[in-house]
Amino acid sequence: MIAARRVRAWLAAACLAAALPCAANDDVSIAAEVLRTPSRAFEQVSDRQQLAYVKLLGAYAREETAHPADVALVIARCDFVAMFADSEEVTWAEDAQNDYQACQKQLADRFQGDAEANLYVAEHRYGKESLEFANGLLPASDRWTPKQRARLHAVLARGHTAAKQTKLAGEEALAAVRLDPGSDQLVTALRYLCDTGHQADAEAMLASAPPPAERSWLETQRVRLAADKLSPAAALTELRRAEQAKAPIDAWLKARVYLLAGMPAEAADALSHIKVQPAYQNPEQFKLRMEIAAARKDGKAAETALHEWFGKTGITMPLLVAYGKWLTGDPRQLFSISLAPLALALLATLLFLACMPGLLAFPAHYRGTVRARLNKPTLSLFEPIGLRHMWWGLGAFLVASAAVPMLWAGDSLPALEGARSMLAGEQATVFTLYLATVLAGAALLACVAWRLPWRAWAGDQGLKAAVVTVLVWSVLKILVVWALAHAPHTAAPAQVNSHDRVVATLILAAHHVGGPALALALIAVLVPLYEELVFRGFILGGLARHISFGWANAWQALLFAVLHFDAQHFVFYLAIGLLAGWLVRRTRGLGASIALHAANNAVACVAILLSMG
Repeated sequence: MIAARRVRAWLAAACLAAALPCAANDDVSIAAEVLRTPSRAFEQVSDRQQLAYVKLLGAYAREETAHPADVALVIARCDFVAMFADSEEVTWAEDAQNDYQACQKQLADRFQGDAEANLYVAEHRYGKESLEFANGLLPASDRWTPKQRARLHAVLARGHTAAKQTKLAGEEALAAVRLDPGSDQLVTALRYLCDTGHQADAEAMLASAPPPAERSWLETQRVRLAADKLSPAAALTELRRAEQAKAPIDAWLKARVYLLAGMPAEAADALSHIKVQPAYQNPEQFKLRMEIAAARKDGKAAETALHEWFGKTGITMPLLVAYGKWLTGDPRQLFSISLAPLALALLATLLFLACMPGLLAFPAHYRGTVRARLNKPTLSLFEPIGLRHMWWGLGAFLVASAAVPMLWAGDSLPALEGARSMLAGEQATVFTLYLATVLAGAALLACVAWRLPWRAWAGDQGLKAAVVTVLVWSVLKILVVWALAHAPHTAAPAQVNSHDRVVATLILAAHHVGGPALALALIAVLVPLYEELVFRGFILGGLARHISFGWANAWQALLFAVLHFDAQHFVFYLAIGLLAGWLVRRTRGLGASIALHAANNAVACVAILLSMG
C-alpha cells in the first residue's frame, strides 16, 4: 500500500512537471534564509505544485464544459485528483481529498444511468457503503455489457470478502469470472468451487483462464491456490504457465508443487537456488524439506530437517505429526539419537492420553467407597462394566483418535481436522484415515465389549418412551436444519467452525468413495455405534456403579460435549449426551441411545448431501 502511494505520488509529480515545464527556469529570487531552511524550501515547492494542480483542474473544467456528456473525461479527472488525495508527499493532500469526494459526487449525480460512472463510484467505495451501492445497481445491470456486469460482481465479491461473508463472496466471484474470464476474482471463484466440492470445475476454469496481464502477484496466487486445493497435475500446469510468463514464483512454492506432482528431484533443485537458513524458516518450510528428503530416500537430510525444526520451535504437534509420518516410512528412526526428544515426546503424548481417564476414575472410586460405607445404593446399568472398563474405554478412544492421524495422516491431517478443504484425489485418504481411526478404537474396545449381553444392547424396558423421544428429537432436528437452510442472509454471517468442517469433509470424502449410502453408513451407523459404546456404555456404565446416576450422566455428557471440540454447539452436544444417558437408564440398554445418535447424524448427513446438489 505504501509503495502504491509512492508510485501515485511520483506520477502526480510527473503530471505537474508536464503542466509547468518552464517552472524550473523562472527567474524567481529566493531568500537565503529559505535556502538554509529545508522545510521552508519544501513548502515553496509544494505551493508551486498546488498552483500547477489548480491550473490542471481548471483545464479539466473547461474541457468538461465543452464536452458535458463525456463521462470518461470526468473519470479521468477523478483519477488525476486521487493521485494527490492519497499522497503523503504534499502538504495540501486534504484539499485534494475534498476535490476527490466532490468529483465522485458529480459522477454519481450527473451520470446516474451511466454504467461506467456507477462502476467507478462502486469500485472506489468501501465496506458496507460499497455493498449497498453495488447491490442497488444490480437491477439496471441487466442492460450492461458482460464485462461491466463482471466488474459489478467483482465489487460485490470484494465487499463480501471484507465482511467475511465467504459464501456470498464466492458466489459473486464465480458470477464475475463466468462473465469475464479475465476478472481479478478468479482465485476467489476457484476457492469457492473447491470448498463446495467442485474441484473438477475449478480445474477447468483455471485451465481456460487467460494469464493475468502485468500482474505477477495474481499468477502467484493462482499457483498457490492450485497447490492448496487442486490436483497435482493442475498445480504443475499452472506453475509451468507462470514460468513461461516469467512470473516471479517463490522457490518454496515451486518446490511444493514439484513434490506434489511426484517430482522430488525437481523440488530439491528449486530449493538449491536459494540459501536455506533454518533461523528464518517456518514450520511449513521445515516440513517441505523433510518430505522432499523422504521422497528422495535421503534419510540424513530428513533427519537434519526434523532436528533443525525441533531446534527452532521445540516440540509442537505439527512436528510430531511430521515425525510420525517419517517413522511409518522408516521405523529405524525411532532409535535416532538426534531425534530422541521427538520419540520421547510422541510416546509421552500417547501415554498421557492413556492415563487421562484416571483423573476421573480415582475420584469416582473414592466417592464410591464413601457411598458404600454410608449404605447408599448405586445403579449397575451393565453388570460386566466397572471403573477399569471405563478407564480402558476412554483411554482407547483418546489414544486411537490421536495415534492413527499422528502416524498416518501426514499431509491430509489438516483436511481431516477441518483446517482446510480436501485436495483433489484426497477424499479416499481422508475416508480411510477416519475409518481406520474408528476401527482401531473399536478393536481396542472389542476385548471388553464382547462381555456385554444382548440385553445390554437392545434394552428391555421403556421402549415406547424411547421411540417417542427419538422421533420428537428427529423432527426438531429436521425443523432446525430446514430453518437454518432457508434463513435470509444477514450482515453478520454464521461462522462455520472446525467441527462443522470436519463433519462436512468426512461426508464429502465418503460420498466420493462410495456414494450417499457409504456416507450414511459411516456417519449415521458406524460413528453412533462407536461413540455410544464409549460414552454411554463404558463411561456411563462404569461411573454409575460408583457415583449417583445424575453425576455419572453429567460427567459422560460433559466429556461427550468437550471431546467434540465445538464450543459453538457445546450446549447442543451436552443436551444430546444427557438425553442419551437418560435413554440408557430408561431402557437398560444402548439401543435407544444409538438410535437417537443415528437419527441426529442422519439428518445432518442428508442435509449436507442435499446441499452438494
